[in-house]
Parts: sequence; structure tokens; C-alpha cells
Amino acid sequence: MAGFLGLAALAIVWRYCAPEAWLFSRAFLPNKAHYFALGMASTLLLRNGRRDHFAVVLGAVLALCWVQGGAEKLAAPLVWTVCLTAQLRQTGVLAPLAAALSSRPLLWLGAVSYCLYLVNEPVQKLLGVVLARLVAGDAGLFTVLWIPLAVLLPVAVAWWLHRAIEQPVLRWGKRRRVSASPQPARSMIADTM
Repeated sequence: MAGFLGLAALAIVWRYCAPEAWLFSRAFLPNKAHYFALGMASTLLLRNGRRDHFAVVLGAVLALCWVQGGAEKLAAPLVWTVCLTAQLRQTGVLAPLAAALSSRPLLWLGAVSYCLYLVNEPVQKLLGVVLARLVAGDAGLFTVLWIPLAVLLPVAVAWWLHRAIEQPVLRWGKRRRVSASPQPARSMIADTM
């Protein structure tokens, strides 16, 4: 987590010090590394109840967001924290939010979210180029086609990447971990009988 926070801090320094021609896209990983650190701290909180790590990382993320763009940049980590709190408590005022976050469509969207993060911008840029040629300057037609396609195409490509690449690689990694872990003594004895 500290590495991702450090990477995010370096990205901010780079943004303020580098010439404009050398700046990266806002989707470039170091520009969003603090969000990955927040995700890791959230996993520790959910699995082990590590509130101390989460509080420290949240504070660092809020500071980095403030430096990146002021108060409006604080919304994403604060909304994330409210959703995480709803997931942990699942009662009271946050119960409807917890139920919505546990719904099948949102769980599915969460499963493809990393792939969606990766393909969103390139798919939309390519779509814009293709649509611009197809509609030949008709702004109304461009908008009517752009709005649904700019949402549906990245989601479809992310779903395909998730199914064709991400899930098989995760299964492969899990099999490697299981085969590399030492077998318990009982099962080794049972295997020899």
C-alpha cells in the first residue's frame, strides 16, 4: 500500500514539474495509484478488521486527492468509504445501500471493473473516431449513437477480457498456489496407504 501511495505522490510531483508534452493521460496507473492503495486497505479491513491501516491509507488518499484537485476530488474516496461502511454494517440507514451493493448486477460490474478501467478510454476514443466518420458532421446523430455505445461497448469488451483472460489467469494462479503449498501430514499419510 505504501508503494502505491508513494507512486501517487510521485505522479503529482511529475504533473507539477514536467513540461506539458511529457504529462501522461489521467488514466495512467501512477495518477490513480492511491485508489489502488485504498482498495488494498479496504480488503484488509474486510478480511482482518484492520481499521488502523484503513484510517491511515484513507487519510493519505484524501490528502493526495486534495493536492490533485481540491475539494471536489475528495468525493470518490468518501463515497467509497460510505459504501465500505454499508458493507460492514448492513443495518440501519445504510441497509438499503448494502442491499444494492450486494445485488447481482453490481457484483457482476465489480467483477469486470478492473478490465473496464483498462479498456474504457481506448474503446471510447476509437468509437469517437469511427462515429465521426460515419455521421459526417451530424452532431445530433453522433450524440444519439455515442451515448449508448460509449457505455455498452466498453462494458462488453471488459466482460470479454474478464472471461477470456482474467478468469483463466486467476484460476491458473490459484492452481499454482495450491500445488506449491505443502500438503498436510494427514493427507500425505492417507496417500501412502
